Amino acid sequence: MNPSYYRLFRAPAFKQTKRQISKLNTLSWGNFGSIHAYLAPKHVTLPGVKKISCGYDHMMYIDQKNNIGMFGKNACGQLAIDPEEESIIKEPIQLLSEQFATEEEYKLIKQDIPQDLIDPDHIKFSEVFCGRQFTFLLSLDRKKLFAVGNNDSGQLGLGVRHKIFHKVIQVKLPTEGEIENVYCAYHHNFVTMCNGDVYVFGMNNYGCLGTGEDFNEIKPRHLPDLSGIVKQISASATHSAFLLKDGNLLTTGRGIDGQLGLEPDVKVVYSPKQVKCPDDSGFDHISCGVAHTLAISKLGNVYSWGKGLTLDTRQGEDERPDETDAELLLNIPNYKSSDKTILRSGAYFSVLYHPSLGVMAHGVGQDGQLGNGERNGLFGFQSVANQPSNLEIEQIECGFNYVFATSPNWS
Repeated sequence: MNPSYYRLFRAPAFKQTKRQISKLNTLSWGNFGSIHAYLAPKHVTLPGVKKISCGYDHMMYIDQKNNIGMFGKNACGQLAIDPEEESIIKEPIQLLSEQFATEEEYKLIKQDIPQDLIDPDHIKFSEVFCGRQFTFLLSLDRKKLFAVGNNDSGQLGLGVRHKIFHKVIQVKLPTEGEIENVYCAYHHNFVTMCNGDVYVFGMNNYGCLGTGEDFNEIKPRHLPDLSGIVKQISASATHSAFLLKDGNLLTTGRGIDGQLGLEPDVKVVYSPKQVKCPDDSGFDHISCGVAHTLAISKLGNVYSWGKGLTLDTRQGEDERPDETDAELLLNIPNYKSSDKTILRSGAYFSVLYHPSLGVMAHGVGQDGQLGNGERNGLFGFQSVANQPSNLEIEQIECGFNYVFATSPNWS
């Protein structure tokens, strides 16, 4: 290991205050980047963890001091380390100032290095967002967005097609202001601003960016038709879904497996189209996998569209038929829109949390990603193993075939 790039992360001591969140435990299951493979949830030590994000086979987190920790695979520099130096990091390390872009990297994107980034030691972060083999980092004031990793389709939004950036570099958005959220997919991304603007960039195969075209976007492009109305976005390999503030759901991109939830003959959509809610109540939560989409209605019904997920759909074994009509997977008892509810998807599986149910999983399970102690696939949600009663979950994030979760009372 080259110590000039990083050091093992040891979280500094910090004084507890009423404004800080409770100490969080981190659990993981599934196959995480050849680092661990757990069939049921096991504790993972992430010092001072506050927020987490999972990519295809890497993960990053924010600690209580608003520093960044990270580990996993690094094939495209997504951990801000030259992949020729280290292709996998097996223990959490801390992001250092040496891993930020210098004048040399900014020349590649035809920009001068921002004066306040010449010495990046002062930069702290509020959130981190992991895509397939790339990462975005959001500054503490939520006004600066940084990127690192794979850029082969322009998914870093830097305006160039330079394949890999292994140093953290700032992304320039068309407008200034606070960033609300970043939604990462396999090769494309969405950024929502606090003023309601929505920006897209990256690979646009099958129209998954929703621009009405199929051209890749190498720098952020405004989607005026969605500005001010989007509540949540979820996207995967080649399709995207937009949950609107009024409860309506729109989808765009590849629909050959029925994952768009539209008519059976609709295979590709280049502009977002509305999906009918089966119980007519509207939707509260959405989540996209490679070939499926899940949504929770305002009545607590969990619906799915797309490729069936009983076993390994990539090998075509014992598949359920592709579904363009919604499949009712579950009704959440006594559901209210205000409940703490989490719905996340990996490649071919999904995970759900609700206080009345705990953590449940559904889909392909050959790598232990369902967390039930077995390798069998499940059509329909079943409980993850080893949960305490009255389980509280802060966050759940899924990678390709693994899960990380944080909780104040799950150890």
